[in-house]
Amino acid sequence: MADSATQNTSTDLYHYLCQNIVGTEEHVKSIRMMNTVRNNLQNNKRNAMIVSGSFGEGLQMRGSDIDIMTVLKYIEVCEDTNIDLNAAKTYVIMEMKDTQPGFSMLRLLHTGIEDIFQVCDKIDNEFYISNLLFKHKMSNASSSYNILGISFQLVGDLESAKQAFMQAESIYREFL
Repeated sequence: MADSATQNTSTDLYHYLCQNIVGTEEHVKSIRMMNTVRNNLQNNKRNAMIVSGSFGEGLQMRGSDIDIMTVLKYIEVCEDTNIDLNAAKTYVIMEMKDTQPGFSMLRLLHTGIEDIFQVCDKIDNEFYISNLLFKHKMSNASSSYNILGISFQLVGDLESAKQAFMQAESIYREFL
């Protein structure tokens, strides 16, 4: 009997959250579809930008942030140095010694891109990707256009959202 009451309460809470906090199933599907379209518009040969987190899952909650991941397709992160190198790619090796649990340092193994050294620190004659320098280089005007595009999506102005994302893409491409 208690299991049935718990199940009913859980189901009622789920329906309340869907209708009053998160949105209807159709609303969630619409946001997920817009994010998929946006991700596809931003995807190119060198980079993929992905809306993630709760908004990426279609949950539009008051006070929630928007998480955007960028995948740089020309950089490959490896755990092992026994790999076949592709001269067109940059390879970094994960080093976990002298790091906090769950973290690693990324040591540069191979690159053909001179600019990569702008985001590296030199430690004992080895180059490591600097979190601070990398974030600074990646933060630019294209991020502003991404946020603007998502804002236009939220208010339903899909044409303006598309234009903002296209502007972000052109700035981002020039930046890297």
